[in-house]
Amino acid sequence: MIENKLRCVNSDFLMVILTENNWLYAGLRALMPEMVCLPLRFSADRLPYIIGDVDRVLVVVDSRIIFRGEWSALNALKAKRPDATVVWLALKETGRVFPVESQGVRVLAQKLDIASLHFALRRTLYNPDSIRGEEYVEGTNLTLTERCLLPYFVSGLQMHVVSRLTGKPVKTLYTHRQNILEKTGFRLPVFLQFVHERNQGLPGIPELEHIDVSAPVI
Repeated sequence: MIENKLRCVNSDFLMVILTENNWLYAGLRALMPEMVCLPLRFSADRLPYIIGDVDRVLVVVDSRIIFRGEWSALNALKAKRPDATVVWLALKETGRVFPVESQGVRVLAQKLDIASLHFALRRTLYNPDSIRGEEYVEGTNLTLTERCLLPYFVSGLQMHVVSRLTGKPVKTLYTHRQNILEKTGFRLPVFLQFVHERNQGLPGIPELEHIDVSAPVI
């Protein structure tokens, strides 16, 4: 069915919508009738062959993938079509943590008004170069102290226990944790902890991995 529509509409472009949300896919498909839209689930391990046949691919990534921690489809897409243009559709609750290789990739708010979202997606496809004033994925830039404290904050330990283990006052620890939340874009510590648990060992979030809890906290 996708292949037949591709021949009828536009054989040059394909928009792959990486999401588990059927409403989001339906909305984007209705928003971009000039494009062939292909839905793909986060955990898909096989890609439709048509992805390799078109000239240009736009991959729209639902930021809920951060909460699911399922990266097989996105990794397969990047391997099959390294030339694809990628854009993140972000929600506030999913924060501002993205795979390292997404640095420089454009970020659009999922709750943009329809006209603005349509314009932004078309501009991303036809003019993928950086545009002044637009939002792009950046690093979280955690300090060394924040990196050392992060494993404690996502461990579920009570703050007084963390204070005893690190030798830092509870008030100072709350300040560091708040700074981490602001840099990662999470409103509550529970979201940060949840993302860490779902993406344990994820190479794309270096601030959340390979940190030695026994390292001295500066």
